[in-house]
Amino acid sequence: MIGAAGRIGGGPGARLRAALGAAAACQLFAGCYTLPAREDLTLLRFPPAAPLAADASRPERNRVVFETAWSAVNAHYYDPAFHGVDWSAARRRYLADAEAAPDDDRLYAVINTMLDELRDGHTRALSPQAAQERRERRWVWIGFEYAPLKESPEHVVVTYVWPGGPALEAGVRRGWILETCDGQGAQAYLGAFLRDRRLQEQQVVHCVLRDEQDQLHPVDLTARAISRPPYREVQELEHRFLYLRFDGFKEEDSRWLDEQMQEHRGAPAAVLDLRFNAGGDLACLESIAGLFLPRGTPLGTFFKRGLPERALHSRRPFLTPRYRRPVIVLVSHSTASAAEIFTRAMQVERRCLVLGQTTAGEVLNAYLGDLPGGGRLSVSIRDYQTPDGRRLEGAGVAPNAPINYQLDELRAGRDSGIETALRLLRRLAPAAGT
Repeated sequence: MIGAAGRIGGGPGARLRAALGAAAACQLFAGCYTLPAREDLTLLRFPPAAPLAADASRPERNRVVFETAWSAVNAHYYDPAFHGVDWSAARRRYLADAEAAPDDDRLYAVINTMLDELRDGHTRALSPQAAQERRERRWVWIGFEYAPLKESPEHVVVTYVWPGGPALEAGVRRGWILETCDGQGAQAYLGAFLRDRRLQEQQVVHCVLRDEQDQLHPVDLTARAISRPPYREVQELEHRFLYLRFDGFKEEDSRWLDEQMQEHRGAPAAVLDLRFNAGGDLACLESIAGLFLPRGTPLGTFFKRGLPERALHSRRPFLTPRYRRPVIVLVSHSTASAAEIFTRAMQVERRCLVLGQTTAGEVLNAYLGDLPGGGRLSVSIRDYQTPDGRRLEGAGVAPNAPINYQLDELRAGRDSGIETALRLLRRLAPAAGT
């Protein structure tokens, strides 16, 4: 990691090699993960996006975008059987609708309807506007996190309301019970959302919620891109237990976490809060894992169509000590991608206890390339298996123990996840302090 490389020292040549190595390791190559420089990236690149002729008709422009998207999936999708979908037939079914689309919104809706047949949340087309939102770290959602309620597990309770989101603007508060969404029970609706892992921009979700006074609040929440700026938090809890929340696996997260773990290496135990962590880069995943696992520990394997498998391993700069004391990892339905791979590897190695809800189940390795006219296309190019041979895609990581939120705790501003972690760590305190 960059934070550790500076401490290793050496002459100008050593520092240059360390800097170049760190840059190569965490250079973002789109999609969910960084691909290390040693791999042949040319195998994964789409052909350059053809410029759209200024005088081309709307049907001609639409056809170029549609054909580019279809061809990229046809050439690069990780499953040569396309999950049982006749991909050539899909092209024939949707081409006419794509050519007839009156604008980009409708065109990309048609393309994504075709991609939906793959049942893969990572393979999506982004309109030029949506591509810009992605660059700005925004996510299309209605703006709250949720979990089962301890007193009544069939009900869903709001555990967090995102700043600047539709739910906050509608007055939704932490601790409200979500009764229905679009006329369905909240559990069934949100279960379907987890399978699809997406809402469309401007999609209206009609929700009915129950507040602290047992009053019902029908609200229409219009999904839109919500900004999710990088977030990192460190606290010293009771008994000097260390609490760390970070919401990504990017270079800056890797550097920050390395610095915190070295500064607080004497903490008798650590709580890693990944409940809002959407994942990030492959090389940074390997580096972060190296802070807690022995160097070279298997993290799982990626499989790409027509190429040898790519094994992941924890790595750590020499002379950088790893943290050996008890660790608890907090997860939720929003824990995704690299955060899931890290959590499962720690779980397999019996290096942590995992508390929370089953994670998102979104771990395919995706490549994001340009489409003509400014749009972008994400294509899943690699499948993933855990170190113990499981597929996480569509299944997620099950916690060692669930966190069932209680209304009185939520409404009092208490965090059931942290409190549950503390109760467990108190039992481990004598061992943790040795």
